[in-house]
Amino acid sequence: LEDTLYVRTIKDWMYVSDAQVKDQGGFGLLFYHGSLLRALKDLFPDRDWSILPTTTQAPSPWHHPKHQRAFLDQVAATLNIRTPEEWKTVSPQQIKALGGAKLLLYYPSLFDALRTLYPEHNWVLGDAVKRTPRGHWNKQENKRAFLDSIAKKFQLNSARDWAAINAQIIRKHGGSALLRMYSSYYEMLRDVLSDLNFDFFLDDKFLPNYYWNDPANVRSFISHVASKKGIELTDEWFELPDSAITDIRGGNSLLQKYGSLINILQIAYPDEAWDPDLYKSNKPSERKILFDQLTKVFPDEEMIQRYSREDVKVNGKKVKFFSFIPSLSLAITYHSKADYRNLGLVSSLDMYDNYDQEIVAACIKQGIKLVVIPYWCDWSPSSLRQLIVSTHPSLENQMRK
Repeated sequence: LEDTLYVRTIKDWMYVSDAQVKDQGGFGLLFYHGSLLRALKDLFPDRDWSILPTTTQAPSPWHHPKHQRAFLDQVAATLNIRTPEEWKTVSPQQIKALGGAKLLLYYPSLFDALRTLYPEHNWVLGDAVKRTPRGHWNKQENKRAFLDSIAKKFQLNSARDWAAINAQIIRKHGGSALLRMYSSYYEMLRDVLSDLNFDFFLDDKFLPNYYWNDPANVRSFISHVASKKGIELTDEWFELPDSAITDIRGGNSLLQKYGSLINILQIAYPDEAWDPDLYKSNKPSERKILFDQLTKVFPDEEMIQRYSREDVKVNGKKVKFFSFIPSLSLAITYHSKADYRNLGLVSSLDMYDNYDQEIVAACIKQGIKLVVIPYWCDWSPSSLRQLIVSTHPSLENQMRK
């Protein structure tokens, strides 16, 4: 600049304007230092600049979005960038080399700067950057912004429209790391686009192709069935006929795909200890057998199966009893083989006993007698009578011998 603008002394810098510096390619220099005088003092600290007029310098322009955008406009002009996609060739190092180091201090990444300063463009991550910024997917708003950009690019205006694309499209546009955070495509959609309803089996339209291939959809369907049928315990699933699945839209195709209810349950909740031996579609369930045996013990009493009431709760949740005899105020709880298998490594039988004691205490408050039947108990009428009398001797004369 000194040679080009004929600057021979320090005082000559008084007559150099910002416009002249910009014309000579010093746009980034002025942005970085805030002013020409500040740049001179920073770059040539050994010179005495006190002879120049001392005026109050304006604060750094970098905190103004319009100046930030003006700088990126200059970068675009310098690098001949005309479309959002062409920014993919620009690295943070280039921005710094052109004088934009301070700009990058205001944003987590160059991509964040671009989508903030140019909101009129649809910024798709994979189209605008070669590498996803570190920690980008840790923020839910970044996940949402990414899927919103995909929706805009492919004109996805409803939940069903997302069935028109797949995980491959997400990966192609920079979402590979995002997908790895979830077990499936629809699990990602359900989490990030939580305002949309992906339970397509609830409407009157046909299900999209490959809908049941995704475990998240199977799991949501099973949760819907559980809510509709009042299922709370694992082994209660084995009492359901296939019609409980096929009566719901899409359920027939789901059953055809996986072959049986036990297979569907294993897809929906693979971490549960589902025991195929407990599922026998061609014979009565163990709960049905136990209930029939109890009716033999109390043949003259009304017995209600799967009973609960509002005034018997543990930890704020209603207790569901296996059966209840109103005339005797007798509640029966059954612990199946599946219940004990689902204790897992972090639980213990003591935890089950403690829970049972909490149920006993809740029942006593309401004048209810409780009998707990574990799966290993002999279900013959004589054995059941013996178990009940050992807990409540007063009931001995109420049972058939």
